[in-house]
Amino acid sequence: MSITKTFERKEILQAILIADAHNDNLQPFTNTKPLALLPIANVPLINYALETLNRNGVEEVFVYCSYHTDQVKRYIHLRQVTRCTWSINMKVSIVSSGPC
Repeated sequence: MSITKTFERKEILQAILIADAHNDNLQPFTNTKPLALLPIANVPLINYALETLNRNGVEEVFVYCSYHTDQVKRYIHLRQVTRCTWSINMKVSIVSSGPC
């Protein structure tokens, strides 16, 4: 008697989130903090984006940033440790590169 295991192939919904811009539009504010961490109503912009992606079924997000990468990594890690709502069913990875 052989037991045949069948595996379902599940497609994972992924997204790429660009966490910083390569322009000078918000220059005095983005000198020390990345665009993604600028607050709107005391909540960083990236939090709104990740929450929206999570509510729409995205399971894996790649966050791209090139400036102030350490701050973005620290914020994402802190939010994952505190188990905020978007971090429960979603994996977030940071992709970074140095400035040109």
